[in-house]
Amino acid sequence: MKSSGEKKIAMFFEQIKKDIFPEWDKKDEWRVKNFKDDSKHINSDYLGKCDSTGKIIYLNLDPEDWKIEMLMVHEICHAQKGCKSHGDQWKKKMQEAAYRCESAGKYRLADQIRHEIENYSSKSFWIDFMKERITSKNF
Repeated sequence: MKSSGEKKIAMFFEQIKKDIFPEWDKKDEWRVKNFKDDSKHINSDYLGKCDSTGKIIYLNLDPEDWKIEMLMVHEICHAQKGCKSHGDQWKKKMQEAAYRCESAGKYRLADQIRHEIENYSSKSFWIDFMKERITSKNF
């Protein structure tokens, strides 16, 4: 039986698929799981992870966290062809998602997505990110 947190995450995931990514996962093969709720518990410092092989999006956030929907959008964009990194194709998918959010009246989420794109486009962001990964030996 699913916990209330798992149910909430599943509800957000289905709503985001419907509103923002209607052409993605038409066969309903992808799932979303919380790192903390997964029995195999993936040890990760990341907030999210896209497992393209298993077709699972893992999240490492509390279902009540204000970033949960943006993180799902971020990881769903990674799940699409050619978007494993934070390169131009991923940024394009994120920008398309922001436009769809606006069309659906989800202006706050559209702003969060655009801010995420800016973060990943910033040179200083990447320098700080790499320093942190090297220092923590998780590189």
